[in-house]
Amino acid sequence: MHVAGEAPAKGIVKSPFAERLRLRAPLRAVRSNQRGTALVEFALLAPLLFGILIGLLDFGQGLNYYNQQNQLTGLGARAAAVLRNPDGTAVSGTSIQHQLSSTYAKGALNGETFCITLPQGSGVGQPLTVSASYDFNIVPLTVLKFGLSHLTIHATQTMRQEAAFPTASTGCAT
Repeated sequence: MHVAGEAPAKGIVKSPFAERLRLRAPLRAVRSNQRGTALVEFALLAPLLFGILIGLLDFGQGLNYYNQQNQLTGLGARAAAVLRNPDGTAVSGTSIQHQLSSTYAKGALNGETFCITLPQGSGVGQPLTVSASYDFNIVPLTVLKFGLSHLTIHATQTMRQEAAFPTASTGCAT
């Protein structure tokens, strides 16, 4: 018989607390083990980090194309304003547009179409505009995030004519 305040005889009554301690000991060992947590955390964050990295590289490439296009339209506007090709030769037909597109445009911009317009006609002091547009294809991973497949990069440069530009040389050409 068991008297209040006395310890029960060994083996007669099993303590539920002792049973829980015995079952929790292996779980505590597994819970306190930190092996593999860094790999799991990296696996969860890697797609986000690589997506950001690819997006930054793609943005840098688009910015580079934008800068090149602005430089090319500026070069074309200056060449047209002084009535000389970018290489210094005389203008004939659409030679300015052709030189910009084939000789000076590098990489993906090679073969781009350049347009020369005379909004107020030909004559010294009149404005002359060179423009170009390029469809920049965005990396497909960023398409999922923003819903864009391409971005149109447009550049325009306007200068005053220093010599009357022939209207036969205006228009768009590659």
